[in-house]
Amino acid sequence: MLEFYNQSKPKARKDHVCEFCGQAIRKGEKYSYETGKYEGEIFARKLCLVCKNILDEFGRDSGESEFEWYWITDWLSDFFCYDCEHGTKGKDDCEMQPQNCPLTRKKFEPKEDTQNANPAN
Repeated sequence: MLEFYNQSKPKARKDHVCEFCGQAIRKGEKYSYETGKYEGEIFARKLCLVCKNILDEFGRDSGESEFEWYWITDWLSDFFCYDCEHGTKGKDDCEMQPQNCPLTRKKFEPKEDTQNANPAN
């Protein structure tokens, strides 16, 4: 059971690696930094904003607040790899992890943050 959870979106002061996709989070890029306590264990993770959007969409779609990373990989494969062009016979022979597929990642790219934008006076 999740005992507490905190999330922020800082700008990276150095390069990091996304816990889910394994891709680089470059210095100067925003990323999701999450900490919490789950079943007595403290955790901290860094996610690129694409993977944070994937995780959020999985939670909304599945209604799950707890997860294993392979659940999300399976969910992505089932619902977002239907038009995969990387395999020679379709998604079933694609060797790419769906969280690293450019087609899938494009669907979850963050929208520009307009909530903090200042309106023109």
